[in-house]
Amino acid sequence: MKIDAIWTPDVQQNIFRKLLTAFARPAKVLDLSDFLAGANALEGILATLVDSAVNLSDPDGLIDRQTWHLLQTVSCRPEKAAYIVADGGNPPGFTPYTGTLESPEFGATVILAVTQVGSGSYDNTFTGPGIDGEQPLAVEGLHPQWLEKRNTWNQAFPLGVDMLLADRYCIAALPRTTKVKLRGG
Repeated sequence: MKIDAIWTPDVQQNIFRKLLTAFARPAKVLDLSDFLAGANALEGILATLVDSAVNLSDPDGLIDRQTWHLLQTVSCRPEKAAYIVADGGNPPGFTPYTGTLESPEFGATVILAVTQVGSGSYDNTFTGPGIDGEQPLAVEGLHPQWLEKRNTWNQAFPLGVDMLLADRYCIAALPRTTKVKLRGG
């Protein structure tokens, strides 16, 4: 079996650095194409963040069998998962774990596969730590209920969820500290 470059330590370290930058600069579009070598951004994120120490939910069946095998993680319901992969074009059909006051860091990370990050008809403005003033972000293929639900899930800070948007090559992060001004699409 040929293993893609995203499964190598050097590539995962580079993707991890991009993820750190994405969370430090919310709603900023970052390109991962230099590191993907034929894979997509979702696969790169999973290869970097998920292993046997965490669990993962894939309610929309976006992860192929080989990727599941390489991740060596446990599948579980979205309500119990540390990481959730979902189709951003569908409305959310679950409520992710938001952590506890004693351990808010255990709130889930929701990774949404979208058509395009950085352009599209669903355009909103974001504010908060890491953003100088306001940061616009357009996304194609994101159901409007995701950001509405995200606002609900994150209303009891520090409890909440972090969110990553991923298209073929690009990502944008929305940490729970980021506020969204919904403008619709």
